[in-house]
Parts: sequence; structure tokens; C-alpha cells
Amino acid sequence: MATRDNMGCCRLCLEQHPLVDSHIIPSFLYKPLKEKDGFYFQLSTGDKKESKVQKGVTEYLFCKKCDNERLQKNEDYLARLILGGTSFRGSNLGSSRKIEGLNYQKTKLALLSILWRMSLSKHSLFNEVTLGLKHEEALRCGIMGSQQFGEEEYPILLTAPLFQGRFLADCIMGPSRTKAEGNTVYRCVLAGFLFSFAVGSNRLSGKAAELNLRKDGSWVISLIDVNDIPFLRTACVQIGQRIQEL
Repeated sequence: MATRDNMGCCRLCLEQHPLVDSHIIPSFLYKPLKEKDGFYFQLSTGDKKESKVQKGVTEYLFCKKCDNERLQKNEDYLARLILGGTSFRGSNLGSSRKIEGLNYQKTKLALLSILWRMSLSKHSLFNEVTLGLKHEEALRCGIMGSQQFGEEEYPILLTAPLFQGRFLADCIMGPSRTKAEGNTVYRCVLAGFLFSFAVGSNRLSGKAAELNLRKDGSWVISLIDVNDIPFLRTACVQIGQRIQEL
């Protein structure tokens, strides 16, 4: 709730307004985790005990209009895309699946807004995401609608990790950072999907280029066993060990 005590500069419109408690990762992405019990467990790799959580990380970053309208309009589309409610076409391509009929701009802006918010956040969960002022401002302008992004600007790659042949939608994993082809790549798992955001000026090539979200509304999703994704395999082992200690 916005109050005068939370007055500040909205990080999206840059105007002084009462700020609301906004989600960094949109709340709909936590829905599969909470469907059974209404909560989920947040695990720490440190010495802290696990905690029972009913909502994701929130911070006072945006005014009510930006949170409820400017960000929400793209989030609503992404929610229908991931959870169901909007139509698209799909076809199998061997170890990949191609989907078509997406709204390119809404999909791209919704996902880039999540990356942008992770960079703005002061929460330790998002420490790996540091876009810098140049890229933060570029993404802010895109979200505000003052510029559109082409395919090669902030490419987004999509992978569906499979656990013993199964896709697990009830999985969220905080972002990590790596380097690839001269770009910084931020990777995070949302609703079971592995999203990879490339930030830099170098063009993608090979398999990475094939998995980039296309302006024609198509997207090739790589279906790959989690054991063939080294950083994710390591994270799963660590999480498994932590769960056994609970």
C-alpha cells in the first residue's frame, strides 16, 4: 500500500509519488509453487534456517500507476502465456519445440522488466544482476514505451530443463551471471523455464542465435536434460542436500 511515508522517486516514471510495495519477480510466477499449501519454502545456502514464505521479494520502487498499469499490462500477457489463457501454435523440432503467434513486444518487455527490477533491487537474492546505469536506463525507456527493442538488442533465450524426462513448473531459482561470446549473460529459472538474458553488443551465433525470441512472434525452446546444464545440475545437487537437512 502506498502512503506518504513511502514518498520517493519512482524508478520507472522518475516522478515523486508515494511508492508501493512491488514484486521484483511477478507474483504469478510463484503460483505453481504455492498451489498446494499456499506457501513455499525459501532455502538459504548459508547458515540461516529455511523460512516459510507466502509471497516473493518486494521493495518500494514504483508508484501505483507504474506498478499497476505500466508494468502490469505486459505482465498480464506473460502470465497468460505461461499459465494458460492466450493462444499460440506449437510444433516439435526434434529436441526442441517451436512456438509461434506470440506478441513479441509484450513478451520481451515483460521479461526484460523482470531483469531490470532484479538489477534495481537491493535484496541479496539478486546480487548477481548488475546491469549498470546505461542498460538500466535503456530498459526503463523501453518499458515506458519510448523505444522498442529489436531481436539483437537484449536477446532472450529459452530452455526447458527436464528432470528425469519431466518438466517441473513449480521451480524458481535466483539469477546467476556468466560470460558468453563477449556478452554478460544472466540466467534464472522462472516457472520451471530457464531464461537467459544476453547483455552486450556482440551478436549471438550458433545454437544461442536459434533460441532467441523472434520479432515474428516465434520462439524455439530447447528441451534438455538438467544433467546437461552444468550450473543448474550443481545447483540442484546443492538444493537436494539442503532439503535432506531440513
